[in-house]
Amino acid sequence: MASSSLLWQVKAPDQDHVSYIFGTMHLMGPEFYGYLRLLQPYLQQTTILLLETPLEEGQGLGMSDLQFSNGLSLDLFFRPNQFEKIRKFIAKKYNIDINKMLHFKPLALIQMLQQAENSGKGSIFPEMILHEMASEEGMPVEGLETVEFQFDLLTNTAIEEQIRSLKSFVRNPVAQKKHLAKLTRTYKSQDFPALHKMIRKQSGGIRKTYLFDRNKSMATNLVKYLKEGSVFCAVGAGHLWGGKGMLRLVKQAGFSLDPIHLNASN
Repeated sequence: MASSSLLWQVKAPDQDHVSYIFGTMHLMGPEFYGYLRLLQPYLQQTTILLLETPLEEGQGLGMSDLQFSNGLSLDLFFRPNQFEKIRKFIAKKYNIDINKMLHFKPLALIQMLQQAENSGKGSIFPEMILHEMASEEGMPVEGLETVEFQFDLLTNTAIEEQIRSLKSFVRNPVAQKKHLAKLTRTYKSQDFPALHKMIRKQSGGIRKTYLFDRNKSMATNLVKYLKEGSVFCAVGAGHLWGGKGMLRLVKQAGFSLDPIHLNASN
């Protein structure tokens, strides 16, 4: 299977219509807007857009879904001097008072800090752009997972793993910035094996739950849609490649996969 592509044409031997699978990054720089628009002709060939979760579903969930529910607070998981270093770092880098966010789970806090860092940089959310494009075509948008399922993942992730992720996030901000830049360069080059290797390593102890198990579940649901009609599916690129990736699982279900190379420099 060729590996230098983020967009794949999917077809079954007994079907005349085609479908597409596209690997996204959940947060992109503004330079990617034109690149996403290159997908519109392929989207127009299909009848439904599939995302990991439909955007509307998240509107019904409140902040309480991201918080500890048993009286715990974030500072209890650190020694006082450790927590003070984290507090000072977040205050200086993000201008956020973590003392007002003690009841948020670590993974939720990391997501909010990442969004805060990129909010002033014109960053775009590809799922929102694709959703807008589908709306322009009058296409329905559905999800391979529910928002409740993704929140359950966060809830059920061992707190020890979440704390490790938060420590890693604040320990070396320069390294984090370099890692994100490298991830973006790798994505632009459409080097799937390298991208998969980076994301797999970054996932650490939660890779089975957050990558492999979800790959299998989403691929199973995607195959059901593929058998019914023509779909455009967009999921995080880290879910697609590898021996347990969605592309291989879809191929094992009897579908052919052909890469379509888009010029990211456009």
